[in-house]
Amino acid sequence: THSYVHWNGTIEDTVFENMYYLDRTRMQKEASKYYDIYSNRWCALVKFWDIEAIHGASDYKIHISFEADVTGTPNDRKLAIFYLNDSYIINGGTRPNKDTTNGTRLTGFNNMAVVDYTYEPYNSSFVICTVGVNNSKIAESNVTVTPHGYLFFRSGTQNGRYRLAYVNGTSGKNISFAETNVTWTSSDSGNTFSQAAWTPKLSLDFSKSGMQHQMRLYAANELGSWSNSALLTNDIGLVYYPPTVPDINHFHIHGIDDYDMDGTYSGTFNVGLYLASDPDGGDVVHNLTLHYTNRTIVPNGIINNIINRTNSMHGDDPYADVSFNTSKYSAGEYTMRCVATDDEGKTSQTWLGTNFTLNKIDLRVISVTFDHWDTSENRSSVSETGTGCRVKENRNITVNATIANYANGNITSNFDLSFFDSAGVYGNWSRCFWNSTYNVSIEGELGNVTTGYPYNTTYITGYWNPSLVGTHNILAWVNPDNYASESAANTTNNNASAVINVSAWQKYYGNVSGGITLADSASDSLYDWTCSNEIDDGYAYIVNDGAGVTWSALHALGCDSDDTLNASGHDFLDADTSLGMVVGSNNATGFVDNNITELFSGGDPGTATNTTSFTVYGNLISNVSIVNSTGMTNHASVGNANFVTGILWDATSDTNGYYDTADDETLVFVTKIRAAATGLGGAAHNYEFAAPCTLNPVIGGDLDIYMELK
Repeated sequence: THSYVHWNGTIEDTVFENMYYLDRTRMQKEASKYYDIYSNRWCALVKFWDIEAIHGASDYKIHISFEADVTGTPNDRKLAIFYLNDSYIINGGTRPNKDTTNGTRLTGFNNMAVVDYTYEPYNSSFVICTVGVNNSKIAESNVTVTPHGYLFFRSGTQNGRYRLAYVNGTSGKNISFAETNVTWTSSDSGNTFSQAAWTPKLSLDFSKSGMQHQMRLYAANELGSWSNSALLTNDIGLVYYPPTVPDINHFHIHGIDDYDMDGTYSGTFNVGLYLASDPDGGDVVHNLTLHYTNRTIVPNGIINNIINRTNSMHGDDPYADVSFNTSKYSAGEYTMRCVATDDEGKTSQTWLGTNFTLNKIDLRVISVTFDHWDTSENRSSVSETGTGCRVKENRNITVNATIANYANGNITSNFDLSFFDSAGVYGNWSRCFWNSTYNVSIEGELGNVTTGYPYNTTYITGYWNPSLVGTHNILAWVNPDNYASESAANTTNNNASAVINVSAWQKYYGNVSGGITLADSASDSLYDWTCSNEIDDGYAYIVNDGAGVTWSALHALGCDSDDTLNASGHDFLDADTSLGMVVGSNNATGFVDNNITELFSGGDPGTATNTTSFTVYGNLISNVSIVNSTGMTNHASVGNANFVTGILWDATSDTNGYYDTADDETLVFVTKIRAAATGLGGAAHNYEFAAPCTLNPVIGGDLDIYMELK
C-alpha cells in the first residue's frame, strides 16, 4: 500500500493572479543549483506575497525558510537579508540596502549559521529566521509591510562566497521554475537588476495569535478505498522568539570602513554594528565585549552594554557606531562578541570570527630647534630685543622637530608633522606654515623594544619664512589627524614649541661730514661752513619713504598738539597698533622688549620711561621719550648714553589734537648728531638710532633719512 497526504489551503486571489501555484514538494526534490553572493556586488532580490498583509492583519510573524551554502572562508562577513515593501522601485536608482524609507535590515547569517539547517527534506536543507510585524511595521522599524514585498540578499565577503540555492526545472504546473519572474540579480551592488530565469529554494509562512493549525490524515489502499483520521487542531498562541542575530559589521577608523577587522589597531575607533530585533516586538539590548583569542572575556572587557535601537538607530537603518577605546587594554591579539537580549530574557549572539591586534603607540615631540639661523645673514643685529633665537625678517629658517615613540608598538601607518605659528593654535590650519609626512615604507616603522628617546626617534624638518616681526612660539604637532592610531590619552603630548624672535627694529649709524658755501654770482664766498665727524650739534631723522614732514608741526609722542601730556594715555599703544607691533598682530605671540610700548614706556601705553628735549627747526620739543640706541633694553642712565633715539609725531594730518590710529599721523624717529663716540660694534661714529622695520611695511622698502646740521 501507499499513502498520499493532501495539504488543503486557501490561495489568495492576489497571489494566484501574480504567481502560479507551484508545487513546493517538487521544488524541494529538484537538485539544487546555486547563485553566488559576495563582494557586496553580486546580490539577489526575491519577490514574495504577504498573506497576512493581504488580509489586513497588523500583528503577526513571518517565517522565512531558505536554502544556502558557502564556499571558501567568508571571514564572518554575513549573508545579510533586507526587507523592502512594494514602494521599492527596481532599477529606480537606489540600492535596496540604501532605501531606508521602504526597507530595513532583518538579520544576517555567518558561514556557520547558514549551514546550521533546521530541517532537510528531500534534496533540500533549510534554515529559518522569524521576523515580527507589529502595528503593520517590521519590528522596531518604521517600514510598513505591504501585500507584496522583496527580500534582498547581499554579503561583503571577499575570500568566500555565500550560495543561494535555486531551481529552474518543471514545477508540475503550466509554468516552470525558470519562468516565475520572482527573482532579480545584480553585479553592481543593486544599482541595476536583471530578471533571473530561476526560483530560489525559499518559502514563507505566516502565523499569528488566534489562528488554528488543522490537520487530517487521509490514506487509500490499492483498491482506492479511502480512510481518514480525526481532525487534529492546535490553537496558535503566544510564542516568544529569540532576537535576530546581530552583526559586528566593520571597524570605522580614519574615515575608512575596515570589513576584514583582522589588522593592527590602536587609539579610539568605532565598531559598526547591525542590531538585532525582537520578533515579539520588544526592545533588544546589545552587549559588545572584548575577548582573548580563546574566547575568554578580557578583564574590564565590556565595551558597551547599553546599545539598543532606541538610542543607536540611524533613521530606520538598524545600525550603531560603538566607540572602542583601546587604551584600556594591553597590546596583543583579541576578538569580540555581541550578545542581544530581548525583554523576555532570550538571547542571540555573534562572534567576530577573526582575531585582531591592539598596538600601543605614544608619539611625542621631544624638542623644537632652529638651524642655520645663527649667521650674519640671518641673525638680527638688534640682539638685545625679544626672547629666544633672534632673526631678521624675510629669512628662510630651518625648523627641526625631534619625534619619539614612547610605547612598545610599531608605528605601521604614515603620519604627519605640522608646524604652526604660534603655540596653542594647533587645529587652526590657517596658522600652519609647513606639513611633512613620515613615510613608514621609506623611513621604516618607528618602533623598538626600548621605548622613548633616543631609541624610537626620528627628526622631521620644516621651513619658515619669518616675514612678520614679533615674538613667535613655533609649535610642532605630530600625528595631527591620528593616522598612527594613538589613544586619546596619548595625543595630549603630541606637541612642543620653541620661541624665536623676529626683531622689530633696525639700527642705523654713521658719520657726518661735508661743506656748505654761500656765494654770490661771481663765486665770491660770503660764508663758508665745513663740518666733520667732530661736529657736536645737529639731528638725524628717519621717516617712511615719501612721507612729507612739516618740521614746525612735530611734537613728542605722548604729548598732544599743544605739547601737554596726552590725556588719553594710549599714544605708545596706538603707535604700536599703527605699525603692527602689538600682541596678536601678524601671528606674533608677543613683543617682549620688542615694541614701542615695551621699550619707550616700560609697558605703560601712555607714560614715557625716559625723556629729554630736542630743538627741531628752531623749536624746543620737551618730554620726548627716548631709549639707549646701542642697548635698547638698558634703561639705566639713558640720558647719559652716547646715543639715544626719540619719537616725534607730525600733527599735519591731525584732526583731534592728539596722536591716534584714526588720523594715521607720520611718526619721526630722531637722534642727536654728536662728536664721534663709541656705539654699535665698539666703533666710533656721529649718529646712531633705531627705527621699527614696519615703519615701511614693505619688506626691503625704503626709508628717508634727514640731517639737520647746525
